[in-house]
Amino acid sequence: MNAANCSESGHQRRVAAWCAEIAAKLNLPRQEREVLEQAVPLHQRSKLIADQAAWADLRQELGISQGPDGESTTAELMRAFHGAPPSSSRIKTLAFILDQCDDLDTACEFDATISGEPELNGLDRIAAEVGRYFVGVPADELDRAASKLPVFSAVAYRAIGLLKNIETKLSDVESLIHSDQALAGHIIGAANSASMSPRTRVKSVHQAVVRIGMEAARHIVCAALLRKLFESRHSRALWNHSLDVAESAASLAARCGLVDREEAFLAGLMHDVGKLVILNLPTAGVECRDRLAQSGCPDPIIERIVLGEDHASIGARVLRNWRFAECIASAVENHHRPERSSSPLCSILYLAEVDCGLESAWRSELARKRLRIRMNDPSLSSPSQTLTSGLRFAAAA
Repeated sequence: MNAANCSESGHQRRVAAWCAEIAAKLNLPRQEREVLEQAVPLHQRSKLIADQAAWADLRQELGISQGPDGESTTAELMRAFHGAPPSSSRIKTLAFILDQCDDLDTACEFDATISGEPELNGLDRIAAEVGRYFVGVPADELDRAASKLPVFSAVAYRAIGLLKNIETKLSDVESLIHSDQALAGHIIGAANSASMSPRTRVKSVHQAVVRIGMEAARHIVCAALLRKLFESRHSRALWNHSLDVAESAASLAARCGLVDREEAFLAGLMHDVGKLVILNLPTAGVECRDRLAQSGCPDPIIERIVLGEDHASIGARVLRNWRFAECIASAVENHHRPERSSSPLCSILYLAEVDCGLESAWRSELARKRLRIRMNDPSLSSPSQTLTSGLRFAAAA
């Protein structure tokens, strides 16, 4: 399949997903849902609808039934979609839904290739229109979901303080590590890992910290404590992703020299904390979001429309409540839209993110220019084996 066909197939899949969700929200009869479903693969093929012979062949191939007067409801819908006067109010409604879903996905594609000014790509306008079909999530419900997150411990606060302070003493780090037996195990395990190529095994925290260095020790301490937020079974894959982003963010920070490595690492660990809140929302909203995501629709757009707020915005509010530095909260808030922030940390998070839906060529270029990083710079590659790899959850978990 060539690139054009792949693009068309992806567009149809996403439009079909949006149509299905809106039809469900409106409680449309089964027949109308089926007509809408049949219309999606046809909405970009107006010539086939106009040509009677081609339409007959296509109708037979797709199993579209012919009406008693020789006209199918699907053909009526397609003609209305392409501008003909609708034959009924029912056809008018279906054509309007299809048009909105087509516009939404087209706007997402434009947003990935041209400047994010709303008047240029129309995404904000059409997202607001489609959002009217969905109730969204009340602020108090989001607050309740956030309150279900594991308690952010005093030890974790202390670890973040150590991570941000480059003048932290070895004795301070050792004292913190000794306060948590599991943490001590992670540090010693990292020092004895294959990535260190050890000739002899260390047995004490002091030896381990000396071997791996203070910066690596601070990273492991902070990651090991924050990992506890992601220990529930359904959030473990999210933690593995966050750890990857943290390592990539630290690498980018070292390369550009505009952001402290520890700050970038911490921001990477917490950049998707808003998704933890979403996972605690009532099942219906999360299932709708998951269905759309599986069809290839971009997460931030799904969340804005279905939930009323995306995970980046939700995460920033959580981090502010947890007294994280504003520079980190702000970077997390805009990490899918770096054009909205002049912070280099925001651009780092954008480039470090490895799974953000429809890739935006112009946003990537904007972020690279801000950080003075070339497209093929090795720091853009995800580290394969690091000292924090032992903190990943097993893939099957």
